[in-house]
Amino acid sequence: MINVSNKDTKRSIIEQVKAAHISRRAVLLLPVDESGINTAFFVVDVFRRNGHFTQSMSSVHNVVSSAFNLILYICYMSNTVLEKQITRDDTLESLQNEADGTEGGNMKLIRACGTACGTAWKYSQWLIQTGLWRQMGEVTVNAIPVKIDNKVIFKTTIQINLQRCEVWVE
Repeated sequence: MINVSNKDTKRSIIEQVKAAHISRRAVLLLPVDESGINTAFFVVDVFRRNGHFTQSMSSVHNVVSSAFNLILYICYMSNTVLEKQITRDDTLESLQNEADGTEGGNMKLIRACGTACGTAWKYSQWLIQTGLWRQMGEVTVNAIPVKIDNKVIFKTTIQINLQRCEVWVE
């Protein structure tokens, strides 16, 4: 477990996490002050963007003494989580052509906003129909406020979580 406080830099925590990962150990980050919360979330996001499975855990008082009731987990294995951002320029056909069954990863997070949401949904259903993936949980629907011509509009966003299905052949 790595305590994260206002005395730590983002770089120093990243280096500590890397050192633990070299030893094939997962890491728990424990923010110990308010500045530590921001640093810990930043570090977790750095590793998330590099394909590490990450998770936040709250209600941790029975596990560890935590002033903020928060522990952040970073798995040592990289490329376990693949992220795919669907844009309005993507088509189901282009996504199918780009898909590669050997791309690795145990989880795939598909994100889209606005008019790309339909394409993201069709792509997720196609992946499921290949038999290599299954949907994990519900689709997360959210909105991002965007200011255009001094007017705030909300862009609908979705995230679809898929998990790889292992096929055993004897």
